[in-house]
Amino acid sequence: MWPWFNRNFVYRPISFWRGERALRYLNECRPRQWLRPEELERYRKGRLEKLLRHAVANVPFYRHLAPRREFDFDGDVAAILSQLPIIDKQRLKNDGSSFVAEDLPGRKYRITTGGSTGEPLTLLTDGRAAGERRGSYYRFLEWWGIRPGDKQARFWGMPLDARGRRREMVKDFLMNRKRFSAFDVEPAAIEAFWGTMRRFRPAFIYGFASTIFDFVEALSAMGCDGRGLGLKAAVLTAETVYDRERDAISGFFGAPAVNEYGCGEAGIIAFECREGRLHVNADCIILEVVDGAAVITDLKSRAVPLIRYRLGDVIVEGGAAPCPCGCTFPVIGGVAGRETDRLELGGGRYSHPQSLNYIFQDFAALGKGVAKFKVVQSSDGKSINVLVEPSTAWRPEYAEGIRAIIAERLGYRGEISVEVVAKIPRDPSGKLRYFVRER
Repeated sequence: MWPWFNRNFVYRPISFWRGERALRYLNECRPRQWLRPEELERYRKGRLEKLLRHAVANVPFYRHLAPRREFDFDGDVAAILSQLPIIDKQRLKNDGSSFVAEDLPGRKYRITTGGSTGEPLTLLTDGRAAGERRGSYYRFLEWWGIRPGDKQARFWGMPLDARGRRREMVKDFLMNRKRFSAFDVEPAAIEAFWGTMRRFRPAFIYGFASTIFDFVEALSAMGCDGRGLGLKAAVLTAETVYDRERDAISGFFGAPAVNEYGCGEAGIIAFECREGRLHVNADCIILEVVDGAAVITDLKSRAVPLIRYRLGDVIVEGGAAPCPCGCTFPVIGGVAGRETDRLELGGGRYSHPQSLNYIFQDFAALGKGVAKFKVVQSSDGKSINVLVEPSTAWRPEYAEGIRAIIAERLGYRGEISVEVVAKIPRDPSGKLRYFVRER
C-alpha cells in the first residue's frame, strides 16, 4: 500500500475512530524534544502533579495512600516521586482492581505485555494515552526518516491460534507491514519472506534482534545481499542487542541498526539517535534508576496510572553532556538485562550473564562450532545446563572445553553440563534469551 494513502486514508481515520489521534499527538510532541532542560523539568513536573491529583481522586490505591491529598509539590520531580512507594508487576497482578481509575470517560482498551518473564500482565489504557504513545514513537522514527504509513517488515511473534493469527494479519495490513514469525525461523520460511521483502520494498524493519540476526545469517549463507532494498533503518527491540548482532544486521542491509528500549506496559522508554545515544522519552516517561534497576512513571497513563513502577531491567547510566543530535532528553548508556538474571557463581559471588556472551564469542571466533547457545541455571544456583546449537565445525570434545572455560574464567563452583540440541528454544513471546534462571 502506498505510504501516503495508508497514512491519510487508513491510519488517520482508524486512529480517529479509536479516539487516539496519534498524528495530532505527533505534531504536539515533536517540538518538546528541543526544550531547554529547565523547560523540560517544568513540563514534566506539571504533568506529574496532574497525574497524581487524578490518581488520588479516582484510583483506590492512591486514594487510600493519601486520603487528605497532601502531596508536597514544591520540590523537583525527584522529590515529588520520593513521597510515593515503588510498585511492581506482582503488586499489579494481585491488587489489579485497586489501580484502575473509577471515573475516566472515553473508550478503554486492554493491553497485554509479552510475558517474557513468564508473567503476562493485562492493563487498561484509554484512547488519549494510546495516541500519545504512538505519537512519541513516530517522533523517534522521524530521526531516521521514517514516517507514519511507511512500509515495515516486522520480525515478531505470531499467535498460534487461528483467531489470534487472523487478528494480527488484519492489524499488519492496516499498519502497512509484512510479518515474519519469530516462531518459524526455518530456511524455507526465510527464503519465502526474503522474496516478500524484495517485492514489498519496506522502508524499515522492526523486531527482535535475535530473529533478524538469524534471518540475515541464513541469507548471507545463501549469498543474498540486503543492501539493494534501500532500508532507512533496522529498529531492534525487546531484547538486549549484542555488538555482533548489530554489526551483522547493519552490514547485510547497509543501513543503521537502531536500538529501541520499551515495555508493553508503557511503550517507548528510550530510543537511539543518529549519534548512537539512547534518549529517554522524557516528556512522556520519568525514568528513575533505583539500585541499578529501571523504575518508570508513565505520564500518559490514566486508566491504570503507572507511578514508580519497577520494571526489573538493569540500566547502564549515561553521560550528562548535551547530545550533538540536538535532542535535550536525558541519555542512558543501555540496558544490561534483568535484575533476576544474575549468574550465581557460589560462595555468595555473582556475575552478569553478559560474561557468558563474551565467552561464547571467543568460542565462535576460534571456530569451535557454537552457532548459538543458551545457559539455564537451576533455581538454587548449584548447576548450569548449556544448550548448544552446533555449527558444522562442532566436535564432541568441545563440550569439555565449554565446561572448563566457564569454570576457569568465571570461577563457577557448581555442576556444568553441556547439551547439544538441534534448535535453541525461544520464549513463548518469541524472544531468545541467552541466560535463564529457573524459578
